[in-house]
Amino acid sequence: MDYNQEVVAAQISAMRFTDSDIAPDYQAISTVTHNGRHFSTWDRRFQILCDKLAKNPRYQQIIIPRGLWTLVAILDKDESKLYVMMTDQNLSARRHEVELKGFSTHYVYSLLFVNEGLEPVSEQLEMIPPLDDDKQEHRIKDLEKNAW
Repeated sequence: MDYNQEVVAAQISAMRFTDSDIAPDYQAISTVTHNGRHFSTWDRRFQILCDKLAKNPRYQQIIIPRGLWTLVAILDKDESKLYVMMTDQNLSARRHEVELKGFSTHYVYSLLFVNEGLEPVSEQLEMIPPLDDDKQEHRIKDLEKNAW
């Protein structure tokens, strides 16, 4: 698969920031609880990613609210490719969920549906087999709900 090395390098740089990197901030606030630490780690990762790509007009940040969670995707406007980040652990969990249940409500599956059937046909990697009509309808409703 052909991919944008600049975007992927920025993603790798962002993913190097871990929960342990933000731990001192939380330790200064409280020694009892660290509520929100995981979300804060992702917030920092998204900030690192956006900062690295902000100066290049080729890239557009796509902010997608998901309830308590907000996703930041990067659109390479020149290549019409959307880049998202997730941990290997989360990707493995989503694959396992689909293997067990045959479906997942995770946003990544809705994103896979966005460009389906558009012309010209381009490569789109799917992590799961095609879904039946009811499950495809769920993807469509999820996309409409989030105004993607």
